[in-house]
Amino acid sequence: MEITMSTPGVFEVLQELERGHPTSIIGVGTVLNAIDAKNAIKAGAKFLMSPAMVMDILDYVQSGEVLYIPGVMTPTEVWNAYGAGAIAVKVYPISSLGGAQYISALKKPFPNIPMVASQGITVGS
Repeated sequence: MEITMSTPGVFEVLQELERGHPTSIIGVGTVLNAIDAKNAIKAGAKFLMSPAMVMDILDYVQSGEVLYIPGVMTPTEVWNAYGAGAIAVKVYPISSLGGAQYISALKKPFPNIPMVASQGITVGS
């Protein structure tokens, strides 16, 4: 489950969800800086997501056990994020990029890089 930074009281909501669902994997999305990343981790986030690659966040989490998934759009961004140490990337905004067809095309040169499609995902897509 992902809670976005725009959620009022995001860190308190995260702590409450962690208490009520201790076996769930709950993270914070739209994290844009290392301060928010640190606060999210302190509140119990198991993963962090961003709409872009934020090196300060990647640098901060590389020594810990929290997964950081930066946002990418292009093959160059995928490669740069992976090369910097990201172990997975978030393809965003997927609905504006062509949906499942775009992910399929993007996976061809990078079959070993895990990708998460984000924004505009429906059962039909």
